[in-house]
Amino acid sequence: MKRGYRIVFIILMISMLSIFIFKEPQHEKFVSVIGSEQQLSIKADPFVINGNIALSNNATSGNGTAGNPYVIENYIIDASGFGTNGLLIENTDAYFILRNCTVTNADWHKAGINLKNVTNAKIINNTVKDNYYGIFLNISTNIALTNNTAYYNGIYLYYSNYNNLTRNTANVNSGGSGILVRVSEYNNLINNTANDNYWGINLMKSTNNTLTNNTANNNHFGFHLENSNKNNLTHNTANDNSLSGVYLEYYFGGSHNNTLTNNTLIRNRRHGIRIDESHDNVVARNEIEGSNYGIRIEDSINNQFNNNTIHGKGIILLGTTMSHFIQDITVDNTIDDRPIYYYKHQSNETIPTDAGQIFLVNCSLMKVQNCRLASGTVDVSLFYSNNNTLINNTAENNNYCGFFVKFSSNNTFADNIVNDNYNGFYLGDSHNNMLTNNNANDNGEFGIKLFGSYNNKLINNTAHSHNFYGIHLKDSNNNLLVNNTANNNGDSGFHLENSDNNTLTNNTANNNGDHGIYLNQTKNNKIYQNNLETAIGFSGTIIDHFIQEITPDNLIDGKPIYYYKHQSSGSVPTDAGQIVLANCSLINVTSCVISSGSICISLFYSNNNTISNNTISSNNIGYGIYLYYAKYNTLTKNFANTNEKYGIYLEDSNNNTLMDNNANENKDYGIYLKDSSNNTLIENAANDNEDYGIYLQNSNNNNLTQNTANTNVLYGIYLKSSNTNNLTHNTANANVKCGILLGSSNDNTLVNNTANYNIDQVMLPSAGFRLDSSHDNLLINNTASYNSRGIELSGSTFNTLVNNTVNYNLVESGLLIYGYGIFILLSNNNTLTNNTINHNLNGIFLQQSDYNTLTNNTLKNNRYDGLFLFVARNNQIYSNKFHKNGIGFYGTTIAHHVQTISTDNLIDGHPIYYFKHQSSGSVPTDAGQVILVNCSSMNVQNCQLASGTIGIYLFYSNNNTFFNNTANENNFYGFHLKFSNNNTLTNNTASNNRRSGIFLEDSCNATLTHNTIKNNMVYGIELEGSSSNNTFTDNTINQNRYGIYLSASNNTIINNTINENQYYGIYLYKSDFNVIKGNVLHENLHCFYESSDCIGNVIEDNDCQERTGNFDLLIMVLIIIAAASASIACVFIFIHRRGASLAIKGKSTWISSALGYSPEFENKILSLYEKPQKIKNIQDPNLIQFFKHPFTLLSSNIIAQLDQMPIPENEKIEILQNLLTLPLEQRRQLIEELLENQGGAES
Repeated sequence: MKRGYRIVFIILMISMLSIFIFKEPQHEKFVSVIGSEQQLSIKADPFVINGNIALSNNATSGNGTAGNPYVIENYIIDASGFGTNGLLIENTDAYFILRNCTVTNADWHKAGINLKNVTNAKIINNTVKDNYYGIFLNISTNIALTNNTAYYNGIYLYYSNYNNLTRNTANVNSGGSGILVRVSEYNNLINNTANDNYWGINLMKSTNNTLTNNTANNNHFGFHLENSNKNNLTHNTANDNSLSGVYLEYYFGGSHNNTLTNNTLIRNRRHGIRIDESHDNVVARNEIEGSNYGIRIEDSINNQFNNNTIHGKGIILLGTTMSHFIQDITVDNTIDDRPIYYYKHQSNETIPTDAGQIFLVNCSLMKVQNCRLASGTVDVSLFYSNNNTLINNTAENNNYCGFFVKFSSNNTFADNIVNDNYNGFYLGDSHNNMLTNNNANDNGEFGIKLFGSYNNKLINNTAHSHNFYGIHLKDSNNNLLVNNTANNNGDSGFHLENSDNNTLTNNTANNNGDHGIYLNQTKNNKIYQNNLETAIGFSGTIIDHFIQEITPDNLIDGKPIYYYKHQSSGSVPTDAGQIVLANCSLINVTSCVISSGSICISLFYSNNNTISNNTISSNNIGYGIYLYYAKYNTLTKNFANTNEKYGIYLEDSNNNTLMDNNANENKDYGIYLKDSSNNTLIENAANDNEDYGIYLQNSNNNNLTQNTANTNVLYGIYLKSSNTNNLTHNTANANVKCGILLGSSNDNTLVNNTANYNIDQVMLPSAGFRLDSSHDNLLINNTASYNSRGIELSGSTFNTLVNNTVNYNLVESGLLIYGYGIFILLSNNNTLTNNTINHNLNGIFLQQSDYNTLTNNTLKNNRYDGLFLFVARNNQIYSNKFHKNGIGFYGTTIAHHVQTISTDNLIDGHPIYYFKHQSSGSVPTDAGQVILVNCSSMNVQNCQLASGTIGIYLFYSNNNTFFNNTANENNFYGFHLKFSNNNTLTNNTASNNRRSGIFLEDSCNATLTHNTIKNNMVYGIELEGSSSNNTFTDNTINQNRYGIYLSASNNTIINNTINENQYYGIYLYKSDFNVIKGNVLHENLHCFYESSDCIGNVIEDNDCQERTGNFDLLIMVLIIIAAASASIACVFIFIHRRGASLAIKGKSTWISSALGYSPEFENKILSLYEKPQKIKNIQDPNLIQFFKHPFTLLSSNIIAQLDQMPIPENEKIEILQNLLTLPLEQRRQLIEELLENQGGAES
């Protein structure tokens, strides 16, 4: 509580200080102090100066000459909302000075200070902030901008020449430029600062500008030149930019003939200098450090690089023609203090061994030997260079690659160490090269890559420990790979992509993440005598992609790979390490034991084969059995368990039979059919998989019979975009998310399937059967019990559910209870017939679902509603049988209550009478439930209503009479009047209802007289919302928890007998101007309670005799108080100390009752979430159910929650001891204090 006072005190102090801190000045002119001088500042609206005369009129001094310029100064202009520039000066050539002004908030495409067609001005010491443009020079010449500050806008020159910008600051223009020079010439930018912008200083289509000693840090680009030529950038600083320090961009033709000298470019993330499609630039004496690329040159010609000092990463050249690699890079450029050797058009040279980086462009017969190169971008680059020898060099820690070879042939690379680079060797469009005895290990993506390269030889190389591939061939044919080792790579050891007619012999590939060798859309490769730990993988789109030459002397863990192509008949030996059938038929694969492969058994374009009694387990990469474009095959009695992805996978494969296979404990799916139709799955087991048991995607007309898909982590059986399948006698139990799920799947038939015990332990919705955006499906004779939702339809139409059993879908988890028998959400035109729906929390729940037909269903002993219609319209409800539940509604309009409900719907043999839009008439006395929607002048009398949901329910129904009816033992209310006025209730009995005997919600002018209301579990009579001008006289309201509960105003309660209620006789909460007189209130714990915010109530002349306790009752109450107090205190202490959000919404009524707390305390608890009186604004059906009947959410093991609280045992003991020593009032104060702390945390 002390902590709360401190917080309030601090807030008050801040509020008081803010009065002084944020008080606006009230003067147009005021004195400010700068240094030791005072100056008069002028607060003004935006204004325009057009021409020299207007300039003179606004000047404070001067005559407009060069020696005595006009002076305009000290303005403070806020342009917000004017839609104009802050200060626009145009069409002047007189000399003037604009100084010491502050201009803010100019609107879209407007400037703080805008000079248009102006010459001979000095703009000095101004501040522009939060404008679209800060200072804008438009067609203006001979302007001096000095010491100006531009925040959250910038400085812009447009068609403006011969201007000088000096010592200006243009920062934090995150979406644009600090300084932008556009279509402008011969401007000088000196000592300016442009930080924290997108572009620091940006030249667009601008020439002959000079940028000297400027700083551009922490931008995306420091200095940016786009289509800008002949500019001079010298002694500038560009550090810590997220992309480039200096960027010469290629748009609109590139930037040419610029000079970049003596600039400092440090820690720019991507590039120190980047030059794209830009020619004849001079880059000299720059210092570059800490970028991913020191200098990047792409598609650019004849640039000069002299005496640049680079630390960390060097130069990279990229291009597509020889001219792109022709540059002038002198040896006085250094990387980490070592020379960069760039050779072009040379032959028969030996590169010095002190090289930091080497470029060979159009060179031949060069020798690069024994060089230990610097850690740069690319250590060795060959472009259009042939017949060179590179031996025994070390190229490590480059962020692009060690050796970069393009358009170069007949070179020899031997005994080189190329480790720890982003990539090792890259050969692009390079042929007939020899790579022998090289080590290319621990690089980022790959060790050796050939792209578009033919007839190369890779012999005795090692390529270990890359993120993707050891050796990668892409679009590369007729290469020879012999005796290479590619181990421990993240994907494949050898990866061939669109590469044909290559030969792989005697290579080793162990412990790679996916495959030893992977063939992706390749053909006619020769694969001999390779030693693999994981199998050869295949992918392709035509049969030719699977036709290779693979001999059995290829081994997986010492076991042969059996690859068959174009073969008909035969049996595969049982010692197989991998089996591949390509365009084969009538092959038997039987009794093989295969593990630790990639895909153990593969069938590509192979038909009428038999795969039986094989054991395929612990496949650490791919699939146990894989069929691709394979038909009429039989898979039976195989064990495909504990594989990394799928047990059995069919893709584009039809008319196959899978019988009695086991596909359990796989990392993804047990059995997966993709784009596969007309297959038969019988008696397969797909259990304990980490995603789905059986998964059909885009697969139609399949038959699934007597399969088991239990205890999978997500779904048992999942049909996605799969139609006209038949599922019969399958079992899908104890899956976490759903037993059987149809997603966007239509016209399927599900018969005699069982989906029980599918429950998400973290209380997310799970179901036995779920149809999501699925239509025209048929569910017959299925069982869905003990789930959180038995059958769920979401966004699904025209489905038929017949003869299904949906029982006991009710989950108690700690303090919460939830569950539905059949849950229908946003789903129309469905038919439910002859289903059995018993013992659920809710039987059938229709939410925002219209035009459904419910016929001949049995709904018994559902704890809340047999049928609940939540904002649902025009549903047809016929001949359903209810027992101990009935029909409930929620909606805010009459349309939400308009249904067709026939009288052959029965509660314990008694008709449900539903009337809509009827004026006058009598309800037959044999009613089991009465529902009046938009009715008036109806007579309901002498009805002995059955035990249902609500005995009598009125919605927008006025001037009705209820006499001598009995409405007992309903799950919620005996009588519920909602938006219903001028009704009369006389001589009725409402007893033993689970919430209230009579509930008036937003209902006025009712008369309740001589009614007997007793033994209701919460309230005898309850008034909520705008229920006013109701009169209660001569009623007997006994033995309820609360006699009368008023959260409504202007009601009259006179001469009632209100006795023996457990807590309060009459309880007023936010309830005003009620008249309570002449009532007898005996043997209640308390007669009245009136919350502190009630006003104007008249409570007088009542006979009050409060109950005195006896010893046995006192002992019982103390036991309940001790146990429940400890539990709730632990809850709130845990919330308070841990900052957690504990789900207590469903318990507050029971807890407050057990502790002897008032409903005011209950409402404080509920106010952390939603108050009951706001029920009409709540759309969540779970909250609606909770507010209707919160205490029924109580789990039987609430007391045991204390032992489960994640707090130390000594804290639990301390809480119990302290609470038991406190009086009731202090105990309540302690818990309320904890509650207040939780409320503060929530808010």
